Amino acid sequence: SPSLSSLQTQQGMEDDPTTKWTASGAFDDDDDDHDSSSTTSFSCRVAATLHDLVRDNEIIVVALPANGHKVVLDRLVPLLRPGRHAVLISSQASLGALYLSTELQHYFQSQQPQQDNNDNDDDESKSIPIAAWATTVCTARQTSPTAVHIHTIRKRVDYCILPRRTTNDDDWSRIQQQQQQQQQMQALQSQLFPQVDHFRARSNLFAISLANLNPQNHLAIALGNMSRMEKGETWYQLQHVTPKLGQFLEALDRERLDIAQALLDPDDYSQLKTLRQHFQQGFLGQQSFDEEEDDGGDDNGSISDLMQQIYEHGKDVHGPNTADTRYVTEDVPFGLALTVALGNLVQRPATLHKAGMQIMSAMYERDFASENDLLASLGLLDSSSSCRLEELREGVMETGYLGRPAVAVLEEEEGCEDMAHDAAMMASTMMTMTSETIF
Repeated sequence: SPSLSSLQTQQGMEDDPTTKWTASGAFDDDDDDHDSSSTTSFSCRVAATLHDLVRDNEIIVVALPANGHKVVLDRLVPLLRPGRHAVLISSQASLGALYLSTELQHYFQSQQPQQDNNDNDDDESKSIPIAAWATTVCTARQTSPTAVHIHTIRKRVDYCILPRRTTNDDDWSRIQQQQQQQQQMQALQSQLFPQVDHFRARSNLFAISLANLNPQNHLAIALGNMSRMEKGETWYQLQHVTPKLGQFLEALDRERLDIAQALLDPDDYSQLKTLRQHFQQGFLGQQSFDEEEDDGGDDNGSISDLMQQIYEHGKDVHGPNTADTRYVTEDVPFGLALTVALGNLVQRPATLHKAGMQIMSAMYERDFASENDLLASLGLLDSSSSCRLEELREGVMETGYLGRPAVAVLEEEEGCEDMAHDAAMMASTMMTMTSETIF
């Protein structure tokens, strides 16, 4: 079986090739107890450099804050090998999977003259499967440098595979290859994460990106509880979703669904969860995957009432106890900014999302919109951009649209071939991770 590794380095562990971790919480399928005492320990190897990690592992799981995605993806590009590696992005943020897919395609094209001289090179392997997840597989909290408590294992994770096309779409053998790749990725994810009941394939990144409710939810929660965060209080976040805050959450969700209706085909749109369904299914298990969107009780009670039910069932989690939280520093520039950009593409302005970004920028004295290096590289931060929607759906932007191919980016960065530099950059990125809840 392919080995599994995470792009993660912990401070003080670089010289230790193995580190023992402890995980506690909800491991059993039948375990619905928030305070479960189930505990397991395991050892994992820690790669000294990114080069070592990619060399020794076939499955690369990108599990880090979106603020660090681009710097890591840029350094992955020349190391990944078609036919050997697969990449899982947990979870997809600001079309990072599209960025990686495009940069890989451009890099392979730049290497084409050298590869043409290799008689053993098979052109069918010029792509690396990338699985972009709409969410994480669990909600959890890191309780120490080597321990994590798992609150909930999600029953369903939506994902899509990139790229969706090859250079010869009319070639039946390539179409079959893509179908086989989809089946293999489905089997791989189920093997790696057997306690997730259902990995559901979606047709494109729009469906994945708009299925992620965390940025809008975290905006409302952070705005409504900023004083608690700044004072370092201990508080449950869903318990404090009051009726007015619940109405704000629903208004944000209407903007998301309005954009989704313009971007998605009817089948994809019908499968998109509403705010209510997200919490009912994810935390209370009140609706199965295959039931229709309208279950006859979808509108009973307010969002605030639903949040109180989750709290009473012991499924709530503590909110941030500091203003330096990824709810703001990650979700505003890399979550809200994407919704605003997608709304601009289809003339469905995300007014509240944009206002939330502006309010947070004022509170933090930062221009969060300008911090999204992924959307900037894809040319999507400019509201006047005439983006090619079909390329976004297919998962590879044409050469020249990003302004320069991946290999040019790598050549401009001094020392990018120095693996020690790679490790230092990764360690710097990983140190931005906090012990907050993955929620």
